[in-house]
This record gives sequence, C-alpha cells and structure tokens, in this order.
Amino acid sequence: MIKEIIPKQVYKISFGNLNSNCYLLDYDDRKILIDSCDYKSRQKLIDSFRQLKIESKDINAVLLTHLHFDHSGNAPLFKESKIYASKAEIDSFNENPAKAVSADALLRQEYLIKELKTITMHPLSELDIPGIEVIDVPGHTIGSVAFYLEKERILFTGDTLFKEDGTVRGRTYMQTSVPEKMEKSVKKLMKILESGSCRLCAGHEI
Repeated sequence: MIKEIIPKQVYKISFGNLNSNCYLLDYDDRKILIDSCDYKSRQKLIDSFRQLKIESKDINAVLLTHLHFDHSGNAPLFKESKIYASKAEIDSFNENPAKAVSADALLRQEYLIKELKTITMHPLSELDIPGIEVIDVPGHTIGSVAFYLEKERILFTGDTLFKEDGTVRGRTYMQTSVPEKMEKSVKKLMKILESGSCRLCAGHEI
C-alpha cells in the first residue's frame, strides 16, 4: 500500500509479514528510501515503485534506521545507491551478522546475510543531505537511529517509538538491544514531538 504523507514528496510504502513500513522521499533533487522492508516483500516493493513510475536504480540513497531483517531486507536491491547505517550498527553486523539482522534468535536469515555482505554500507557520519538530521537512539538495537526533517516537521522513528504520546515503544529484548539506553532515546524523540506540530512516521503500524 502506498500513502502520500506529503504530496509528491514523501510516500509511505507498507506491506510484508510484519507490516513494516519504508518511506520514499523525493527530496533535495534526490530520491531517498528510509528503510527497505522484509526481503520476502521484494517484488511488492518493486511493484510499488512501478506505480510511482520509478525503478530501483533511481534511488540515490538508502537510509537504514537499523539492520533488523524487516528494515534492511531489500537494501541489496539498490546496487547503484549509497546505503547508510550507523557505525554502531555496521560494527554490530561485522561482528555477528546473524544477531544484527535477526530480531529473534530463532529466526534464521542466511540468505539476507549473504546478500548484505555483497554491498557496502556507509556510516551515517558520511551522509551529506541538507535538511536531514540523524538522531542516535540506541535501545531497540545498539545502533538504532531516527531521521528528522525539520522543515517538513517529519520524524522517522524506525522501531524506537510508535505513538506520539510515547506510550508505545520498541522492544528491548532483541539480540542487540541495549535496554538501559531506551528511556533516554525516547526522551530525545518526545522532545521533538512535543515542540510543535510534527508527524511521526514509524517502522510499523501498531
């Protein structure tokens, strides 16, 4: 399903077994994808792009809030794009790929791990797109981030926060979670949300 958040500028694309969301931005003369959903939904993502009259090669950058399989699953599709994640998340993947991509120890993601090893993930410190603020929000994973478009007043929270009132937060019992840091991360995001009219765009529909 495709939903316009801002007409002709920001689109939410939602599908997959876990109902994960990704977001397409037509921003600063670039096409940017925030998260990429589960690889099992790859054809649906391609079909969604066709509806929007674009192809995977048209995406300039893929920004990952974290590397769980339902967010990084289609990143390898974008061979011609620059793919970004936090340094902490990249280091976590290099140290133990299975833990970094699997939300649950029982989930096996060998195919995705093999694919992710074929791409270069750039640390978000190298991101140079004016107007996009990267916010470190460790908790759900060690290297989780949020993205904030201040001018448009849109906050992309990944799996850290799902409700504007702060009552629904990401789980902190995953393999690379750091639960002791979650409260501080949520407070960072709540400060933005409470500062005025701001749209929250989460990683899942809750």
